[in-house]
Amino acid sequence: MSDIITGRCNCGKYELTIPKPDKLGICHCIDCKRWSGSMHSSHLLMTASSVKITGPEPKTFQMKGDKGGTMTRAWCDGCGSGLWIRPEAIPNFLGVKAGLFDAFDIPNPTIELYTRNMCPWETTCATAKQFEGGMQAAPSA
Repeated sequence: MSDIITGRCNCGKYELTIPKPDKLGICHCIDCKRWSGSMHSSHLLMTASSVKITGPEPKTFQMKGDKGGTMTRAWCDGCGSGLWIRPEAIPNFLGVKAGLFDAFDIPNPTIELYTRNMCPWETTCATAKQFEGGMQAAPSA
């Protein structure tokens, strides 16, 4: 089993190579729900310097989070696949979209944010530490 994994967007314009992750975050914040078009967004919690991205500069969108900090989201302008998120409040952190990688390379969720936004029919993940809101520090779950 390799210590490095590679994922890509749907059209192949972007390829992301990362160390095999051990942290997976699930986010139920309203912004992540809208960005993913789903009930949550799944991110591999990485040090930004450990992520190698092949491809042109991606399209980005910046918005203010609920604590006032800027969140930058990147995506492929060819196929629309989300690539990563970067919170201004946590330098050198990158939340890489987990769906870009083979499911067998993805760890069980370790942290679950904004559980207060879950629908009544959703359940929390048993392997993850839950937070009703977000965090202001690098995840250590």
